[in-house]
Amino acid sequence: MLLSDILLQIDKTSRKKFYSKNIVGNICLNSNHIRYGDLFISLKGGKFKGNNFLKEAIIKGSVAVVTDTKYKKNQNKVPIIYDNQIKTKLPNLLNYFYKILPNNIIAITGTNGKTSVSWYLSQILFLNMINVSYIGTLGEYYNQKKISDLENTTPDICSLFRIAYNHYLRGSDHFIFEASSHGLDQGRIEGLPINVAALTNISREHLDYHGNIRSYKKVKFMLLVKHLKRNGKAIVNSKINIPKKVKTILKIKSITLITYGSPKSNIYINNKLKNYFLKINKQKYKLNLSFDNDYDIRNFECAIAILIAIGIKEKYIIEKINMISRPPGRMEKCDNINNKSKVFVDFAHTPDALKNILNSTYKNFGKKPNLVFGCGGNRDKSKRKVMGKIANLYAENVYITDDNPRNENPKKIRLKILAGCSRAKVIGNRKKAIQTALKELNYKEVLIVAGKGNEKYQIVKERKIPFDDVKIINQFIKIKNKKKWIKTLNII
Repeated sequence: MLLSDILLQIDKTSRKKFYSKNIVGNICLNSNHIRYGDLFISLKGGKFKGNNFLKEAIIKGSVAVVTDTKYKKNQNKVPIIYDNQIKTKLPNLLNYFYKILPNNIIAITGTNGKTSVSWYLSQILFLNMINVSYIGTLGEYYNQKKISDLENTTPDICSLFRIAYNHYLRGSDHFIFEASSHGLDQGRIEGLPINVAALTNISREHLDYHGNIRSYKKVKFMLLVKHLKRNGKAIVNSKINIPKKVKTILKIKSITLITYGSPKSNIYINNKLKNYFLKINKQKYKLNLSFDNDYDIRNFECAIAILIAIGIKEKYIIEKINMISRPPGRMEKCDNINNKSKVFVDFAHTPDALKNILNSTYKNFGKKPNLVFGCGGNRDKSKRKVMGKIANLYAENVYITDDNPRNENPKKIRLKILAGCSRAKVIGNRKKAIQTALKELNYKEVLIVAGKGNEKYQIVKERKIPFDDVKIINQFIKIKNKKKWIKTLNII
């Protein structure tokens, strides 16, 4: 698209001297994403100032810069345009630039379950030979194949539009993305034409950023009341108390509300004597499910509700639901151990998620699991002792270790957790903690290593150090199995 046409969308009456016939490839907020021929939008930020990266953007080939911060006299041939309203104008500009996006744009938010719901949903669509895209915690995917990792669960607004547009060009008509509370609050999804939005649950998380649970809830409901298109579909867990004000706005916008999670909901899965029955409105269907955890069931229900909302027929859902698998890092089973014990890796990093996996593991195996976990630095400090108390109640042997300490003193984080579980072993080195827990894992016991899931790194200060829970666990399992084999040989 011509730069002159883009600049006319920003200001139709002035700056004609800047209009040119240059062709713009993409619109970018992050200078790291700039390629030759792109337009750089420089915004004031809390942590970073866009103008600090202005020269870098120009060196990389930006054909022009639009900034909301006044700048010194421009010595470059590249036009630098000051517009203190560009942040407000940006959503309309992006809709103008990326004219065609996938027909179904599906946003999923909630404290827990976003990734699992997205994964189950994309799997069922793919198994039905429907092109589908997903971006979120696991990265960027097209038809279940990973394309790239992402810097944030919800990318910045320019990247989100660009990715959605590129997936449309690939042939995808279903674009699923995780809407984090940070992304919602910072306007990263502003202007995106979302026609289906799901809210999985709300429990304490990110209170370091939002301040209190009330503000956090308000941000989550923004997805439904502010960002969901008129005549869209809202999928909500029936256990969430929807404020009257939210219900009123949904009604004014003619948004259809679909609920799941309880017998009176539109979508509900019931378990009777290990037989599963799916209720879709008033119709019932028998299901063949391989997962039986309560939180898995709720996530299935949410995914099914979304599929119904976008017009997928019931028979195509039921035929494929027994073929789907968990996403990476969500109760992911590690290699087999000779003593018949089992090890799982899970992303659980909130009190609610940790309690869910510990409870469900107890129900499935008839005994409390052992647990290795920590809490992230520069995040909600109030949850640390709470998670320690949950570990104390629902886990057998507990090993407190480092998660992603970031710029905090990791010892102080561990001590906060220890205040809720004084009987735990404290081993700061995560690799050593995993090794110790595996050494002490007895016949038919269960170990859960929680907090990092599919992450392939550990964040210490500003560094991302390669660290993969599953890979490290499997390495130690090989050693454990080999030692057992040698021991058996000696006895013989």
